[in-house]
Amino acid sequence: MRSRSPALDADECIQLTADDKTLSGQFSAVSAAQIDVVIDYLWGHSAELLLPALAKYTPAGSPVRYVQVGSLAGADIALNGAVLRSAPLLLMGSGIGSLSVSQLLAATGEMLQAAVPGKLTIATTPRPLQEIAAAWPQDDSQKRTVFTLG
Repeated sequence: MRSRSPALDADECIQLTADDKTLSGQFSAVSAAQIDVVIDYLWGHSAELLLPALAKYTPAGSPVRYVQVGSLAGADIALNGAVLRSAPLLLMGSGIGSLSVSQLLAATGEMLQAAVPGKLTIATTPRPLQEIAAAWPQDDSQKRTVFTLG
């Protein structure tokens, strides 16, 4: 199932519950719309299906930046080298190791400076610590649960 997700500020969201043939078709349809950037928190099998679709539909002068930031669906993928040779795909990672120490310090400093005047806010849901058993399994990816004492 494809949908737009304003809450995630995403142009397209694809549920990964379908079979491979259906997912490949959905990835192809989205890829044909000329994607600029993919931010992948999953990796694994979904990346194995998406990367060939991107390669097939990405025009020569418009590279796609594929940013791998997580491995929730698997740490490894099988990728045919022809996929990388056939289209301008820029595979990159984003994490602590992708920044130099000076870049990390500069970014951290900017973040802390933004927090001082209140420009940086984090959506939270405070819960008393005694409710941890009930709160723990609840997943709210929009807010961070913060346990409070007393």
